[in-house]
Amino acid sequence: SILSFNWDLNFDGYYDDAVGKNIKYTFPHSDTFLIAVQINTTDEEKYTSEPYKVIIHPVPVVDFTVLNACHGDISQFINHSYVNYTELVSFEWYSHDTEETFSNNQNAEYLLENTLSNISLTVESEDGCFNSVTKEVQLFAKPVSDFAFANSCKKDKIASSIFFFKY
Repeated sequence: SILSFNWDLNFDGYYDDAVGKNIKYTFPHSDTFLIAVQINTTDEEKYTSEPYKVIIHPVPVVDFTVLNACHGDISQFINHSYVNYTELVSFEWYSHDTEETFSNNQNAEYLLENTLSNISLTVESEDGCFNSVTKEVQLFAKPVSDFAFANSCKKDKIASSIFFFKY
């Protein structure tokens, strides 16, 4: 009968990386790894599996910036996400304020309504790996320009003018 399952997860020839019939293991980075298991029996027999190839795909790096973050303007969301060795195939822009997805395009436009809004971008690689980021986007008030005009007249002609700008 089976006594133990000993795993070699870094393919160094030693079956000391994990013990158990079913294990959980986090590989240190994306790559192709060879693993094997050794089954020990109560009869002191050892059965070693053939190496098995495990491919760990890279996780996308997600980032974006926002342009035109002013009240009343449509904000532009510029995607800067990438993934090594493969392509991104899906993009989902989500507003936590309205609880809705507002775009499935790589870049997006959206009319934000609150002064502070949480926006998430979730991306998927062609290998099926997902990642997301949520950012707090601050809306700024549009600048208000106004001016006052004052002049001094000399025989109904403008001799000098003074402009005052407010913002």
